[in-house]
Amino acid sequence: MADRRRRNIVLRLPRAVRERVQWLLFAADDGSVAADSARSVDRIPESHQERGLDPLWDFLFCASSLLLAIFFGAALGNVVRGVPLDASGYFFEPLWINFRLGDETGILDWYTILVGVLAMLALMMHGGLWVQMKTSGAVNGRAGKLAGRAWWGVVALTALVTALTFQIHRK
Repeated sequence: MADRRRRNIVLRLPRAVRERVQWLLFAADDGSVAADSARSVDRIPESHQERGLDPLWDFLFCASSLLLAIFFGAALGNVVRGVPLDASGYFFEPLWINFRLGDETGILDWYTILVGVLAMLALMMHGGLWVQMKTSGAVNGRAGKLAGRAWWGVVALTALVTALTFQIHRK
């Protein structure tokens, strides 16, 4: 009897995990559609670029890229934290209720945003190292400085998120 129950749990686990990840990716995809539309603004015709709007488009492209990294990191944080499924196997939570972990959580709370910032810093470090590897001169130096600063943030936040993850899963 125990083997049969264990087998049912093993057989159900991939479906539950798949549904959690699918829902979170769909939710993150909604946010990424908005951020991607802001990123597509950077592909404007040359005639519009002559109006002195280049700094604005550069800012929008950079901000939307950073938001994408934070959104997908927050989705990963939700998977790590765990999301409640109802009796039918579906997941629904409001975007946020408050920023506390407990019985009533939203999709965004302090833990998921912290994981999102960690993901953003990790991607900044990765991008800085890639640019440093592919370039030379002043760009190489600036990319190396960015990657080095992001590395310290990744180390600090990884230690913090790891400790908080163990604390959250004890509850």
